[in-house]
Amino acid sequence: MSDFPLNPDTNQHHTINGVRWKFNGTAWDLVPEAVLSINGLTGSIDTSGVSFDFAGVSASGDLDLAGTANLQNYTEAVYDKGAVSGSIAFDFENGSVQKATVEGTGTNTYSFSNVPTPTATKSGTMTLLLTNGATGSSTVWHPSVKWPGGVDPSLSASGFDILSFVTTGGSIYGFVGGINFS
Repeated sequence: MSDFPLNPDTNQHHTINGVRWKFNGTAWDLVPEAVLSINGLTGSIDTSGVSFDFAGVSASGDLDLAGTANLQNYTEAVYDKGAVSGSIAFDFENGSVQKATVEGTGTNTYSFSNVPTPTATKSGTMTLLLTNGATGSSTVWHPSVKWPGGVDPSLSASGFDILSFVTTGGSIYGFVGGINFS
């Protein structure tokens, strides 16, 4: 004995043991579903025959994707910290690409704030675009920043430098993308 209706209408849906089926006119097909959760309410959406156009869609907060995100084209917002000198803290919450122009004659001390909480499954990254990064009498990095071989890079006093950082909390590992793009 079948649990399916004997004379279903085309496109009629039927659920058996929590699994949704749809009658295609001659046979029952399994209905692919996406789980949707909004403000704590969870439900499912029949995604058969549906395509999505996300043009113009924006989101804020955390977006957790299960599976692979295949991006054909994307951009990242650049946070412009402007002119800086002295004690310079780059805030991870301002985004993964940040830029600044270093001015002044004293010691410039570079550090980071709002470093992501350490986890086994998440990391934080940041790319810094620095103009005149070595302007001043000396450059000092916060002790949490670790460089290959323990050697800080020699930044440009008059030029453009690209530095990248990755962390899972605690230490921040820095590497040079390029120095003195003039």
